Amino acid sequence: MPQHLSTGRIVLRDLTPMIPDRGAAKAIVGSPVEVGVTAFRDGHGELAARARWRRTGGMWSHTPLTATVDDRFVGGVTFDEPGVHELAFDGWTDRFSTWRRDIVVWLDAGEDVESELLVGAGIIDELLPRAPAEHRDRLADAASTMRSETCAIRVRLAAGLDDAVAQALSGVADPFDLTSSASVAVRVERERAAIGAWYEFFPRSEGGFASDDPSGGAIGRLEGIANMGFDVVYLPPVHPIGTTKRKGRNNSLTAGPDDPGSPWAIGSADGGHTAMDPSLGTLADFDRFVARAAELGLEVALDYALQCSPDHPSGQTERSATPRIRRRSTRTSTRSTSGRSPMRERSCGTSVSACSASGWTTACACSAWTIPIPSQWPSGSGSSARLS
Repeated sequence: MPQHLSTGRIVLRDLTPMIPDRGAAKAIVGSPVEVGVTAFRDGHGELAARARWRRTGGMWSHTPLTATVDDRFVGGVTFDEPGVHELAFDGWTDRFSTWRRDIVVWLDAGEDVESELLVGAGIIDELLPRAPAEHRDRLADAASTMRSETCAIRVRLAAGLDDAVAQALSGVADPFDLTSSASVAVRVERERAAIGAWYEFFPRSEGGFASDDPSGGAIGRLEGIANMGFDVVYLPPVHPIGTTKRKGRNNSLTAGPDDPGSPWAIGSADGGHTAMDPSLGTLADFDRFVARAAELGLEVALDYALQCSPDHPSGQTERSATPRIRRRSTRTSTRSTSGRSPMRERSCGTSVSACSASGWTTACACSAWTIPIPSQWPSGSGSSARLS
């Protein structure tokens, strides 16, 4: 990643916060974030810098940065809403601060500063339209006093060296050599994303979400969780569970009629990722669970699981449309007579039809079979998935 992110005369580098791979940095709504940039240029002029930020597509806000050691400028930014934000930095030659510094040196050397007062007033005039509206009257008055031929030199100097005037121009970007960095992404989250006590809760252990008794079932357990001081109730998947290769109690390979299986084996004839397991209740029951949690000051987090049972409805539909099953060899010859790497067959003792029928299952003894995976299937490995 290039360190120099500016395109003008001023070099802006070492932006913070920044993730090395240019991924989004993290921030929390209402919590100050320390920001900084290294800025330098040739010559002896003093530099100024500011940070700019906005929610993507919104209006820019900005704040001046304070110069520290080694050309480093730092400050703080507070984001007031969640979402992805852009953060950028501007640097420029601070001509007014340079003028204030130099005129003091000339005064100490006994030089005539009449013309320099006019230069300073001209700088204020140029920056005046860019200054905040509440400071413009003060700035205009200072520039007028600095030009006045009726005021004493000490009065004119006092107007130009007034710290309030310098403060009014702080953070006002001078277009003379303004240089901007590329923007970096900051993902701003609500406070709960950083701080919170989570309670993992298996609703099936409490009889599910459906209950005629408001104080019974999973809903009835919520009050006790809230009283313990937890902030979030964390649920495993609540979708229908597949039956293929389902295990029973104590990891038995044979499941009984009352063994529910793993909640993460999602999908059966009752539905997939958009359905509720009938043994837990209905979607309306789940809505009541969430509403009761909110009444108690709890949030509900649902495990976002993409894995599927072979019985998942989408899998059944797509498997019937899969064009073919192919064998992928774990060994290839170093020579090819047809221009393509030959595929050496591997004996595994399992027929093609057996592998095909087993779907996505670890029970298939052939570890070299793959099937094409349609793009809409929730796979994590690209265009094909192993059947082992």
